[in-house]
Amino acid sequence: FDARPYEELVSLAINDNYGWCECERCRAGNGGVKYSNDGRANYSNVYFKFLNRVCRELEKTHPGKLVGAMAYQNGTYAPPDFKLHPNIVVLVVTDYSLFHARTKQFQQVRGVVLPWANVAERLAVHGWHVDFNGAKYPRLELRSTRDFLKFFTEAGGTAYHGEEYTCFGFDGPKTWITARLLWDVDLDPNTLLRQFCDDCFGPASEPMVRYFTALENAWNRNTSHLNPYWFVSAPIDLVMTPSVIDDCSRSLDQALGLAATERQRRRIRHFHDTFTVTRYAAGVARAKTLCDWIATERELTPGMFFELAAKLNEAAFGREALARYIDGLAGDPTVLLDGNKGKTKLAAEPMNPTYCRVASALVTRLAREESSENAGVSGDALNPALRARYAALGEEIQRRFKEKPLTQGLAWKEFNQRVDSFLNTVAIVPKRSTPPNLDGVISTGEWAGAPVLTGFYAFDHQRHGTTDSPARCQTEVRLSYDDTHLYVAYRLTEADVNNRAAVYDKRDAAVWNDDSADFAIVPPKWPKDKFYHYIINAKAAVYDAMDGKQWNSKLRVATGIDEQGNSWILEIAIPWQDFSRTPEPGQVWRAQFGRSDWSDGKCEPSSWAPTQGGLNNGDYMGIMLFE
Repeated sequence: FDARPYEELVSLAINDNYGWCECERCRAGNGGVKYSNDGRANYSNVYFKFLNRVCRELEKTHPGKLVGAMAYQNGTYAPPDFKLHPNIVVLVVTDYSLFHARTKQFQQVRGVVLPWANVAERLAVHGWHVDFNGAKYPRLELRSTRDFLKFFTEAGGTAYHGEEYTCFGFDGPKTWITARLLWDVDLDPNTLLRQFCDDCFGPASEPMVRYFTALENAWNRNTSHLNPYWFVSAPIDLVMTPSVIDDCSRSLDQALGLAATERQRRRIRHFHDTFTVTRYAAGVARAKTLCDWIATERELTPGMFFELAAKLNEAAFGREALARYIDGLAGDPTVLLDGNKGKTKLAAEPMNPTYCRVASALVTRLAREESSENAGVSGDALNPALRARYAALGEEIQRRFKEKPLTQGLAWKEFNQRVDSFLNTVAIVPKRSTPPNLDGVISTGEWAGAPVLTGFYAFDHQRHGTTDSPARCQTEVRLSYDDTHLYVAYRLTEADVNNRAAVYDKRDAAVWNDDSADFAIVPPKWPKDKFYHYIINAKAAVYDAMDGKQWNSKLRVATGIDEQGNSWILEIAIPWQDFSRTPEPGQVWRAQFGRSDWSDGKCEPSSWAPTQGGLNNGDYMGIMLFE
């Protein structure tokens, strides 16, 4: 402030990721380990004690100067236990794109903001006013913006910061209308939209109003059921249905015919060209959805398999066409720019998640057929049997590929590789006569006969999925069962087992921010998105959920350390009453076993079966076949 006396505020906001000191003195300064309502460790007490002290000292020499802070998911989501200095400006981070819908997300946003209004005199908002899925379609939330800003003003909010990676060709009037509402929250967004279109498009205003209105209605109508953890990110084919795309394309064509000047025509052409990205991307998404349907619903026959290969190729060729179209776009701001990275945020999405998802579903069905037709198949014989079934299913395709090599298309080679990966993640779970001793020690002979699941794949955050590379710290998982429990033993190697991250000690806290085991289980005939989810750290703190909702398992956990093997141990007994059923011999259950490794201060997840998006994804799982 001495160097810049004209400045009003200095930011002392926290970083974008965790990294809090967790020594005893800092924990004591925080009043112990505190938690937000979402189960994450909360450091607001120690953070705002520091800021209060800064403001008291600053007031002595620079009265009236402000200090910026942040209420954010990485440790300050919930307010502290005391009032804040009046010169602290709290920036509350949220996504309000469904605020008008009065859904659970509406209540969630209110539940974030209102507690801060009780402790802070100055409130600001940081709005995630962008689709973090990567822009492929316009996301207009004009009514939600108006309704949220009205609520936020009434709650005492006085400042706004929007995280907006503006692509005019997609979002068009959104930022301009938001700016107008910031001056007067009582303005009507529909009236502002018409003013925008009148000024920009002249006699073509009416079809452009219809275009933008159709986009907002599509967003509001097709996403109102979503309840995201942090921000709304909806699949394009959920929002941009064929009827929406037809209506929008028709309005854009009509507008081009009504434009009176070349400038108006260029503006409309700008939206028309960018919406072509949406049409291409939605077509690819629908083809991928059909791939999923064929793999899960159609009878397993050579004809079905050929149809699946053709639809995979359709999606792959459509993805290639989208990529080439994006590469052909030119001019700023026709494409979404990200610093010096150019069009990376507008890049066509890879096919690998689809290959993994479809391969996982296909291998699961092959395993079910094999177990029903050959009861009692041994662990050594299972994998060759599944590979033989897969080869028989593809004989007709292989014959056609030899006759016409071009029919192999873009998809087949990589899809085959994914199938091969999932064929390696099938385990027979043996039945045991006596339960293991849950003492955190994998004793000699105690887990004899149990399969050892290892060779975990490293997860790449940039690709949002596992790679074909091994994890830096490997993991072993052993499985067995009896009439009352499923038994799971984890051995998690570490770079330094005596320096593993272990902070969380509360049930259903964010234990994934510690070194932890992370696994999910789907019983037979159970929807893949309704899985049982368990995360356990070295303090035996458990996060458990069913169907993505809070739920408490009746599991028992024992932990231990094997210093000689530089690893820590989890032994877990999960009662079958958790699943309201017991497995039958030959029955196929689906499962994913993974971990979060914080050995270098940054998290590297890894998993037994390849996955995309995260470890708790029911689309990408291995198979447990009960003996």
